[in-house]
Amino acid sequence: MKWLALLALSQVLAHSSALPAELEDGGDQEEDADNEEDLDVEEAPVPAASLAQVSASKVSAGLAKQSAAVANSAQAAPPKIPDVLPSGFDAISFLAESENAEEAALTAEADAVQAQAQEARSGAWLRRNLARLRNHSAEDADLALAVKAARQSLAQKAPFAAKTWAKARRARQAALQATKAVPFLGQSGSLRSFGPERCVTTWRGSSGSCFLRSDCDGVPDFDFFDIGFLCEGSDKVEEHRFGAGVWGRREVQDTAVQCGRCLPLEKATAAALSKEVRSLKSSLSTVTERFSALQAEANRLRR
Repeated sequence: MKWLALLALSQVLAHSSALPAELEDGGDQEEDADNEEDLDVEEAPVPAASLAQVSASKVSAGLAKQSAAVANSAQAAPPKIPDVLPSGFDAISFLAESENAEEAALTAEADAVQAQAQEARSGAWLRRNLARLRNHSAEDADLALAVKAARQSLAQKAPFAAKTWAKARRARQAALQATKAVPFLGQSGSLRSFGPERCVTTWRGSSGSCFLRSDCDGVPDFDFFDIGFLCEGSDKVEEHRFGAGVWGRREVQDTAVQCGRCLPLEKATAAALSKEVRSLKSSLSTVTERFSALQAEANRLRR
């Protein structure tokens, strides 16, 4: 039986040697603490079976600590943020803002380039004059200080302008992708379709203004449609028209008209109707000319 206990002890000790370093350190610290507490106590010989039980309990305790650490790290890990835009995001307004930011950044970059060219010209002028003059005047010293200040200002502004322009460009690209993916982002009111073949849509955005969107490829009557909408306020309904032929067949815009509700505009104006009548007259005259030519050809063939 003694050799079986020794064999079990050797197997347990071999298994415990494969534990992580932190577990072994923890075991050593516990053993050191036990040794410090029992300095004045005479140690009695411990049976091999007891040593095996103690080692096995340390192994199980170390494994429990390791699994608890893994579980805590999994709980502390931040949740994955879904790659979606917020429901109140107004893509059209963001696109307009990003366009303005890009233009401002381009202006800042152009100003920085212009300042760099001015600094180069001033520096060249200063070098020419200082090379020609032996005794530097106070004016030359002031000019040298001004050029140094211009260089420092350029070193600060030029990288900022380039960085601003890059951020604005990325924002504009993101806005364009957003409008292509979900054209009705920021919608807070019902979508209302109207116009020829119901290819025009209006809705109230989260900003409170009315949007107009046309998706009228292949709709011939759209060229004569006086596009617009009805703006329902607190006390009255106003009509907003943009005219015929001024809106693209595939276009979406924020009209910047604040409304309580954005309603479709079905009725055509007299100008649009007269234009449509003129187009019909032109088509009828072409048909009449063609018919007259065919009739003359038929009369000739009868002879």
